Amino acid sequence: MNSKLLLSVAFALIFLPIQSHKMMEVESMQICMMDPTCSLFENQRMDSDGNMAGLLKVFCTVNDLEFAGPDVLEQKVAGISEYWVWLAKGTRSVRVCAQGYPSLNVYFGEYGIEIGSKQTYAITLKTVSDQTHASNATNDNEEAVALYDRSVKQMKRNLRLSVETLRRSADMGYAPAQYDVAGCYIRGTYVKQDYEEAVKWMLLAANQGFTLAQNDLGAMYQNGMGVERSYKEALRWYQTAASAGNPFAMNNLGSFYEQGLDGESDVVKAADCYRKAAEKGLAVAQNNYGVCLIQGKGVQKDDEEAFKWLKKSAEQGFADGQNSLGVCYESGFGVQQDYEEALKWYKLSADQGLAMAQYNLGRCYQQGVGGLEKNLAEAKKWMRLAADQGLRDAQRSISLLEIATSGTNHQ
Repeated sequence: MNSKLLLSVAFALIFLPIQSHKMMEVESMQICMMDPTCSLFENQRMDSDGNMAGLLKVFCTVNDLEFAGPDVLEQKVAGISEYWVWLAKGTRSVRVCAQGYPSLNVYFGEYGIEIGSKQTYAITLKTVSDQTHASNATNDNEEAVALYDRSVKQMKRNLRLSVETLRRSADMGYAPAQYDVAGCYIRGTYVKQDYEEAVKWMLLAANQGFTLAQNDLGAMYQNGMGVERSYKEALRWYQTAASAGNPFAMNNLGSFYEQGLDGESDVVKAADCYRKAAEKGLAVAQNNYGVCLIQGKGVQKDDEEAFKWLKKSAEQGFADGQNSLGVCYESGFGVQQDYEEALKWYKLSADQGLAMAQYNLGRCYQQGVGGLEKNLAEAKKWMRLAADQGLRDAQRSISLLEIATSGTNHQ
């Protein structure tokens, strides 16, 4: 029986503004986009158009978090260090605020939240010293910083006014504001969506050493987003941000090398980039590096070391890491074989909507893995979810299950 190990070398164009690469990291926060119709949640919300609202589950050791934005329908403290936030369908961003920290935007991609999908966003709150606010901007001044801080406060009351204030700060050369303005043009937040204009502002921030802008600029060049596609420029910006310690850039650089976008795949360089980002705590990189170790891809095969990194990724709530950890437990990679643990991690990942985990869970029910009672109806349910996402293995399996269940029904 062959287990399926998800080879998710993840690359994502995710805009996560931070104040400066010189800031000291103090707290991490995991944000999971959950399905509000899931039986785990007894509370459901509808937006003003009658659409089911999306529910964010936020886990963070920081107290008194608040979430601001025009699409925040409701928020509450659900438990110790756990927050629930209901967002309208199509929400593209939400600002996270906590006393003693600069506020932080979390962006959900070009098209916003798709209700029913389950995604994971790993972000980090940063502390800031009196000098750090301005440490990355060569043309900033106290007025620019004050305007930026004012835009953060306005976000909770008037998003349009907040964007206008943000633009004034950006015009004065303040890199964090320039980066946020670029994000506004990418999403079309109170400005006409304009990728070319976004590139202009992203470049201004990147040229001041703002590493998140450098990383995202690399992604824009790689994807031809507002600029002519150029793998050479993408590589340059990834390398610049990675050399300054940005873990997102390190991971994207690893993906770049593995895909051989600069001409020839270099799995050794890729694995090294994943390792460096993994050591900085980036969940997607921990999963990617763990996969490399299991396959001996660019590094010496080491199942025990792979298990260590995949466990770190999974425990952060990263769906790919959870699925990969399930494979380790099912197959005995680096750990004693434990089918119960495998099923637990497959289910956690599948509940986040990962197709490969849904397939693996369905396969377990179909085959009765590890003494699990066979349940073709349950197998069919999970296989269907994976097949609907285009996973070919699941599509083939669902056809066989249809035949099997059809035959049973006629008996």
